[in-house]
Amino acid sequence: MDGLAPDNIITDQDGAMAVSIGRMFPNTCHWNCRWHLMQKAQHKCGPVLGRNPGLAEDFNECIDFSFTAEEFEAKWALFLAKWPAAAANSYFGTLYENRQMWVPCYFKHRFHPFLQSTRRSEGFNAVLKCYVNPHKSILNFVKQLEPNRKWCAKYGSRTYLVTSNQDEGVYYCECSKMDRDGILCCHILKIFTHLGVDEIPERYILKRWMQGAVSGYVAPTAPVQADVMPPDSQQQLRHANLNMTFTKLARLASRTDASTAIVNKNLRAAATEISHLNKSRKKKQAVSSAPSTSAPEYPTNPRDRAKTTTKGITKVHHTCSALELHPKQKVQCQICGSYEHNSATCKERLK
Repeated sequence: MDGLAPDNIITDQDGAMAVSIGRMFPNTCHWNCRWHLMQKAQHKCGPVLGRNPGLAEDFNECIDFSFTAEEFEAKWALFLAKWPAAAANSYFGTLYENRQMWVPCYFKHRFHPFLQSTRRSEGFNAVLKCYVNPHKSILNFVKQLEPNRKWCAKYGSRTYLVTSNQDEGVYYCECSKMDRDGILCCHILKIFTHLGVDEIPERYILKRWMQGAVSGYVAPTAPVQADVMPPDSQQQLRHANLNMTFTKLARLASRTDASTAIVNKNLRAAATEISHLNKSRKKKQAVSSAPSTSAPEYPTNPRDRAKTTTKGITKVHHTCSALELHPKQKVQCQICGSYEHNSATCKERLK
C-alpha cells in the first residue's frame, strides 16, 4: 500500500482485531460488517422477532433511513418505546452501545463505494436466499416478486433535501452518496433536469472512475470504433418501445367502442403494409443473392485444344490409304528365289 494506511477497514465483531486496528491505524475508520451483524442478530433475537411481527421492519427503518446521528437517536428511542420486548433484550442494548461501528449514518461521509460487508455480494445473496433457491424457475421468481412490488414502491419514498449553488456549480444531497460512493445520486440528477444542467461538473467526476486512473495508462493510438448495437439488441429495443407505445394507445382507445374500432382499423392497415414491405424486402434479398449470368468485364481468348499422342491418329495418317499404311508382304518363290511370282506359277517348274 506504499506506506499508506487504509481509509476504511470492515471486519466482523472481533474484539482483538478491533484493538489491533485501533493501535496500528489510529486514523482509519473501522466498522463492522453489516451482513455478519444482521446474521448474528437473527440468531440472538430470533424468538423476539418471531413473537413480534413488524419489529424487524421498524428496526430496519430505524437503521437504513437515519441520515444523522441525532435522527438515529430519536428513532431508536421511539423504537424501544414501541417494542418493549426489544428494550428488554440484552442484544439490542449491545447493538446500541456499538452503534458507531455499524449504523451507516455515523460514517456516511467516509468514502467506501458500494461496500457494507466484507464481501460485496454477501448481503444481496442473503436476501435472495430468503425467497428463492437454485431449484426454482424464473417463472416462480416472478410470481413471488409480484406480491412484493408494494414494498419496492414504498422503499425510497422519503423526501431528500438537496442544496444547490448553480453559479458555483456546487450541489449537495443529505443522502451523501457522493461522499460515500463517489458518484452523484438520483436526487441531484433530478435537480439537474429541473434546472436545465446538461453537463455534470468536473468536480463530480472522480479520476478513479476514468480510464486514466491507473498511473502509466497509455491511451490507444488506433481510432476507436463507434459502438454499434447488435441487430438482436436493436430488435429488442424496438420491441420494447413499441410495447410502451401500444400500451398507452390501448389505455386511450379502450374507453369507447368507437376509439377501439379506429385502432383496429389502422392496425389492420398497418399489418397489410408491413406484410407488403417484408415481401418486397425478401425479393430484393433473393435477387441480390442470385448468381450473376452477365459476361465478364475483361476479354477472354479461347485456348487451343490440348495435344496428346496417346489418343487418335496423326495428321499424316488422315491422307494415306489403308494399302499405303499397311502394304501387302511379297512371297518369295521356293524354286527360283524370285519375289515376282510364287512356286505355283514358276516357269522352272514347268520345264
